[in-house]
Amino acid sequence: FLGPPTDIWACGVTLFCYIFGTLPFMAANLREMFEVIAKKQLEIPFHPNKKLVDLLDQILNKDPKVRITTEGIKKHPWMQQPP
Repeated sequence: FLGPPTDIWACGVTLFCYIFGTLPFMAANLREMFEVIAKKQLEIPFHPNKKLVDLLDQILNKDPKVRITTEGIKKHPWMQQPP
């Protein structure tokens, strides 16, 4: 269990839900959800912004060892844009 990368994943799921109104990975139960996450590639419903898509790809990277860090998120170009 890697705490910070898991927390970043959870924030990515929250951001995805906020932007697109749906979960990034869907399944009927928890067991299937783990399988879907492991096997299915992240699908972006529509591409509102290339920088956002890049950030989501990095936050929801399945490999926690290479997943973006909180420092990386703060410095990401999408986060640096004016509101």
